[in-house]
Amino acid sequence: QRLVGRWLEDGGLRLDCPSCALLGGRRSCHTNVDGTFTAGLRSFGAATRRIAEAIHQDSRHGHANHGTCPDCGYPTRAIREETAFSGCPEYWFRCDQCENVQFRSSVGATGSHPAFRAWLKRERRAALDPSLPVIERDGREAIQQRWTSLTGMGTYEAVRDRETLRYALIAIDGRSIPIDEQSSA
Repeated sequence: QRLVGRWLEDGGLRLDCPSCALLGGRRSCHTNVDGTFTAGLRSFGAATRRIAEAIHQDSRHGHANHGTCPDCGYPTRAIREETAFSGCPEYWFRCDQCENVQFRSSVGATGSHPAFRAWLKRERRAALDPSLPVIERDGREAIQQRWTSLTGMGTYEAVRDRETLRYALIAIDGRSIPIDEQSSA
């Protein structure tokens, strides 16, 4: 479904899917950012591109950027929370010093990759298969995420280390992209 956007009072943006299941009486929120991040923007498209680029820059090397608190510099604890689907864990980074908590979604991090955004722009609509099992890759547990086009025959697949969220593979329509190209994409 096309996301429904709403500007918040502080100039921030909230995007919701009109079809997602209700969670706690509210629709599942796909984006909810404050006005400092979306300052000066007037379109939902420009805002979502800025958000996706920031998420990609923050997550492209897995959890490497999340070892210290951005507020006080104290080390953070990574907590992996399992969702109903093994391929879609969520990660919380908690600072015991100042109690800052940051949330990272494995699906959001993967979906923010420039290769995914270009693929989705071409395909226009896609669905994530959340039922893929945890696999083994290079002797470690890995999550496998696969999107299938709803308008064509395309597929986008990402395999990421389950602990660190570092990329092990990205494949578009069955063809892998070399790891060194993924980081600069």
